[in-house]
Amino acid sequence: MSKPMRLLAALAAAAALAAGAASTSYAAKGMQVGIFDDAATLYSDPGSTFSALSELRAQVVRISLYWGYGPLAVAKKRPRNATNPADPAYDWTTYDRAVSYANATGVQVLFSIWGTPNWANRNKGPRIMPRKIVDLQNFAYAAAKRYSGVTLGADGRQIPAVRNWVAWNEPNNPAFLLPQFVKKKGKWVIQSAI
Repeated sequence: MSKPMRLLAALAAAAALAAGAASTSYAAKGMQVGIFDDAATLYSDPGSTFSALSELRAQVVRISLYWGYGPLAVAKKRPRNATNPADPAYDWTTYDRAVSYANATGVQVLFSIWGTPNWANRNKGPRIMPRKIVDLQNFAYAAAKRYSGVTLGADGRQIPAVRNWVAWNEPNNPAFLLPQFVKKKGKWVIQSAI
């Protein structure tokens, strides 16, 4: 199976796990109103941010779930048990807070997994796919399990469920995922999830 197909399979598995964890199913009635603002949802005062989103009648907020890149990376070092969201290498603190505030104000979260850790692609940067797609699969599984709606946080309260997931925002855009194409036997072949 090619890397792009394995990536899509990993994402499908994570989505299926997240969807399967739902106690009820629901169908959208028309287009949802949403916003994307990591600066407000992850770095500023969540109380005022999510209150404002609620006042604006936002139904969904897209939040980058930084896998291994940047100051809010969940997995800055390789976890020993990557499918276990409680692995000590993982730090979900910022995301738990955002999901809790979103839930309290009635705003759904759409997590966009982004940023390959240096340990997963030999320091090639956050836009380069991991060398082993299973690393992404394992992280997506751990994230979906953490945000399944049944996990308890450090404070003993249930972490709200996240039902909407995507990886690399727009994986067909080289601003988010590389490589898009590779040359094999003199022909350009699609490499990413287009």
